[in-house]
Amino acid sequence: MADITAFQNVVDGDKLFEDYFNGVPRIRGSIYTGSGFDSTRSGSVGTTTNNHTIAISAANLIGCTYILVFTNTFVSSSAAGADSSGTATLLIERNETGQSSWSDVLAVTNMSTSSSGAGYGSVSSGASCMVLPITLTAGELTNGIDIKLTTAAIISDGAGESAAITNLSTYFVGHG
Repeated sequence: MADITAFQNVVDGDKLFEDYFNGVPRIRGSIYTGSGFDSTRSGSVGTTTNNHTIAISAANLIGCTYILVFTNTFVSSSAAGADSSGTATLLIERNETGQSSWSDVLAVTNMSTSSSGAGYGSVSSGASCMVLPITLTAGELTNGIDIKLTTAAIISDGAGESAAITNLSTYFVGHG
C-alpha cells in the first residue's frame, strides 16, 4: 500500500489503485430509493407498518471492516384532537445472510411526534438524515449482511391526526 502520510507525486500516465487512497468506499451501487418501508396513516386509530430488507453480498464486503448506513427520510406528524398524537418511527436491524435472528442497529426511534391537549394541536415535519456505523462480524464478512428498515405511522385518537415517514434515499458505504 502506498504511504499516505506524505504527499505523492502523480503524473499523467501513472496507474493508481484503490488501496492507494485512504478511506475509499469499498461498496458501490448500494442505494435504495424505493418506497418499500414508507408508512403513512391519517384519520383513523391504529398503526401502519412497512419494512424493506437490503442484502449486501460478501463479495461487496471484501476489504471492509465496517459499513456506514445513511438514511434520508421525510417525516411528518400532526395532532388536532384533545389528548391525541401522531408518531412516525424507524427501526433498523441487521442479520448475517442466511441466519434467522435480527439485532438492532437503531432501536425503535421516534422520528416525528405531535401531540395535542385541550384546545391546541401541533404539527411537525421535515427531512431527517442519519449516519449509523455497523462493524461487520466474521460471519457477515463470509456470508453477507442483510439490513432491514422498518417504519411505523401511529395514530392514537384518529380525529385529525396523521403520521408519515417516507424514504428519500438509503445507502451504504463500506470502509476498510
